Amino acid sequence: MSNMDKYESFFRYTSGRWLYNEKEQLAIRYVRFNVDALKKVAAEAVGASYCTDIRKTHEGAFNKIFMLRFDNNAELVAKIPTPLVSPPHLCTASEVATMDYVRNVMGLPVPKVFGWCSRAETTDVGAEYILMEKIDGVCLQDCWQAMNADEAKAAINDVVDAQCHFAHTRFSQIGSLFYKDDVDLSLRDRPLYANGTDGNSESPRFCIGPLMRWDLWCHDRHTLNVDHGPWPNLPSFLSALGRKQSEWLRLVAANRSQRCALRRAPRDESPDIHIRWIERFLTVLPHVVPPVELQVPVLWNDLEATSLVVQPKDHHPVKAILDWQYSHLSPLFLQVRLCEAFLFEGDERITLPQEFSMPRKPPNYDSLPDDERAYLDREYELAVRQRVYEGLLRERVPVTYTLLERPHQMQTHLGILELSRTWYNGLHQLRDYLIQLQLWWDDIAPKCSGFEIYSENVEQLRKELGVDVDGWVSNERFDEVMRRSEELKSAWNTKAMAGPWPFQDGRYSYYLDL
Repeated sequence: MSNMDKYESFFRYTSGRWLYNEKEQLAIRYVRFNVDALKKVAAEAVGASYCTDIRKTHEGAFNKIFMLRFDNNAELVAKIPTPLVSPPHLCTASEVATMDYVRNVMGLPVPKVFGWCSRAETTDVGAEYILMEKIDGVCLQDCWQAMNADEAKAAINDVVDAQCHFAHTRFSQIGSLFYKDDVDLSLRDRPLYANGTDGNSESPRFCIGPLMRWDLWCHDRHTLNVDHGPWPNLPSFLSALGRKQSEWLRLVAANRSQRCALRRAPRDESPDIHIRWIERFLTVLPHVVPPVELQVPVLWNDLEATSLVVQPKDHHPVKAILDWQYSHLSPLFLQVRLCEAFLFEGDERITLPQEFSMPRKPPNYDSLPDDERAYLDREYELAVRQRVYEGLLRERVPVTYTLLERPHQMQTHLGILELSRTWYNGLHQLRDYLIQLQLWWDDIAPKCSGFEIYSENVEQLRKELGVDVDGWVSNERFDEVMRRSEELKSAWNTKAMAGPWPFQDGRYSYYLDL
């Protein structure tokens, strides 16, 4: 066995299976690199002589994560992007610069980067990589329910503090953060911050470069000769977004097969029709976006429960905010969102009334057995945490609720995201956004109930099988789920379900370019 072959499990995706398109899903996650070279550069980064242990700890669609230990007792985390990350140099360079900025300028808890390379061809490792600090703690997702009320409130305070920094740091352009050396010379002297921002608008190290958002670069979009940013304002950004997608539809999509089961109407087969609908949506947008002061570019992080490393007993329990890949500077009204980790999704008997009043227990609570009341008491406490979070957010970052309470906010946000997805998702979603906005197109055909029925049936099927949108399932459950899938497939009625069985090789998958 060669030295590379012994690390084959590092290169392959080993954390789950797919019900369909599995060969293609595994291929886009396969990364072969020189493990010994990675150990060597990592040892140098922490002042060690050699690496004593390396193991793969996590992997997903975009990255493989490794834990390394060294002879001087140091530890660090190595992150290797998969082939899905596009464009690899710009994405890696922007991620490192963003982490540096958030850690050292915003002052938020982000792992320190010890070393990195954004060009695979320039390193013996043979792949892009980021070497970063290992943070002691546990994932918030794993301890949230076990925290007591004081620990939970401390974690909420830390998250709201981060969101406050995000909302109040206003940038000059829509794009992504970079070190100056990694962008075109013409971009390096532009101001970093928006006009009217306190302090110096210039930065000796950071600048704004092309917008890093995966859906704007995937499926050969990186090959297009179009404007990738940055842009000075919302109109120029939306115009470029429309041009990029129109160019992709003309040059790329027209030569590709379409695998989405939802796309059966003739209009969905024509790039020209997609382009016309995109143009209609862009014409409507100026009438539904919020005022200019809410369009200023800001940086944001989703702050998911899986990306927050905490030490629950500490006064400031959040020790690290992870996952900065594809983070970008975008208009405030498109970035603001609640931290879903704190939103109550427990027992439906605990209700959350409108107007931010406190949760309510069921009317028959007093007549329930002791163990049932104890269970509901715990659920009630989790619901109270959502109200604590909402109260702090309304107090410290009131713009969050100003935006989320706008009648057209969700439709506008989702519609903009949908611009780059119509070829695979079908036109019905973008068209439905226009209908719901109820502007100018009262004569548009009514919603296609068949699309909605099929979507609902597929979603119900996914829930019953316990798989994600691409049919992913854990290794432990794969055989069981596959057996149940075959049973349900034999009973699937294409006419009654308003569409074909969704889990078939060759069907559309979000990450695949089929």
